[in-house]
Amino acid sequence: MYTMALSCFFAAMLLSRCFKFYILFPTSFVAIAVVLIRRSYEEYSLLQTGLDAMLQVASLQVGYLCGLLAPLIRLRSAEDAKIETDGSMEPASPCAGHKDWRAAP
Repeated sequence: MYTMALSCFFAAMLLSRCFKFYILFPTSFVAIAVVLIRRSYEEYSLLQTGLDAMLQVASLQVGYLCGLLAPLIRLRSAEDAKIETDGSMEPASPCAGHKDWRAAP
């Protein structure tokens, strides 16, 4: 249960780097389907299966949020450490398909 939650967390962190939040919908359905299939073979109660599915979906959402905040944390820590580079302290460029979050609306 916790291993799958941790894998959902890290998978969502990776997905957040290249996809918008809409990717959480099909990913959540896949996670719920995997939980239901795995739990049906092991004959767990419906309550425990539901709680496990909610844990997977919550870890997907928290992982996605952490993946979005990771460049900001790295940028903030670089500013705190006064790391001097070529004068620009820019985070990694976003993947194709993402609108640049630093651009003015």
